[in-house]
Amino acid sequence: MGGYKAKIRGIYSTALTKLLLDNDFCIVQPSTVIAHRLSIEPCPQSEEVSIYDRADHQGITVEGDREAADSVISILKETLFDVIIRPTSPQIEQKGKATKLSWHEFVSIFGVKARFDIELPYNSKYALDAIRAKICPTLADHHLLKVVDCQRVDEAEKSAQSLEEAAANLKQEIIYDRYQTGRVVPVEHVSPEGSVVYLKGKIMEFIPQNCAVKLKRSFAGRGGYDGLHIPQQEGDWGLVEVEAGSWICKRSYYRKEGHFLGEIYNINTPAEFYPDGIRYIDLKVDVVRYPSGEVEVIDQHQLRQAAEKGIVSEELANKAMALAEELKNQL
Repeated sequence: MGGYKAKIRGIYSTALTKLLLDNDFCIVQPSTVIAHRLSIEPCPQSEEVSIYDRADHQGITVEGDREAADSVISILKETLFDVIIRPTSPQIEQKGKATKLSWHEFVSIFGVKARFDIELPYNSKYALDAIRAKICPTLADHHLLKVVDCQRVDEAEKSAQSLEEAAANLKQEIIYDRYQTGRVVPVEHVSPEGSVVYLKGKIMEFIPQNCAVKLKRSFAGRGGYDGLHIPQQEGDWGLVEVEAGSWICKRSYYRKEGHFLGEIYNINTPAEFYPDGIRYIDLKVDVVRYPSGEVEVIDQHQLRQAAEKGIVSEELANKAMALAEELKNQL
């Protein structure tokens, strides 16, 4: 594996450059900082694969020659067990409309043979933090914090006498101080395929000891509650309970007068707190507790389908299933 030429840019570039160098890649046009940090002799040829940040910095785009791109994907899968891999079909703007192209058409226009949208959930960020920390001073949760404020992270890593203390202070200042009672924040519920549902709720309580939050949601009486098989009614309300780093997000539902409708425990990648909301990748499988007290694991087939498509790893799917079964037994 390796021997390909890669160009890397973005907030993950130090860790990814180290990772690819260790797999015999040549690095094309490294930044001055990266070249110095990793003692790289720049490759004089053109890149075969490009790696750069997504617009939201929650992952990367990998695009280029098929074999080179596939090699990068294989390395990421081997290193980051919760990485989400989405092959993508590009679009171009034609007279104000987005037109989806076949790969043949895209190669003809741009010469790109493969493209992947890569989601880097919490554990992937954590693993990349550890790789970076072997090279240079690195705050705990470096890449998560970089998503929020690159400059503040760089300044802290240059000047901090205690990286642990600096990380805790910075996280408190730029993230947790925003979680004030009464504020409405969204929970960004991202599917493995990339679609997003925003669960907006008002902060009822923020528990600083374990960085957990309780959000109250209100419902207009349209639709129903997935998994509970109960229609919504106007005045219904619910609670979302989520803790930073937790694999489980609990959602409880009630009628206007407080009658209990049930609970859904969502299995997800560890929740990440950001200034403007909470984010995780929904792993499809849920544990449901009905008003009768009966507990059931649902939607396992959706998780298995995502694993069969190669979007999530078998290891991640198996962990999610094991967590669901364990939680069912506890409830």
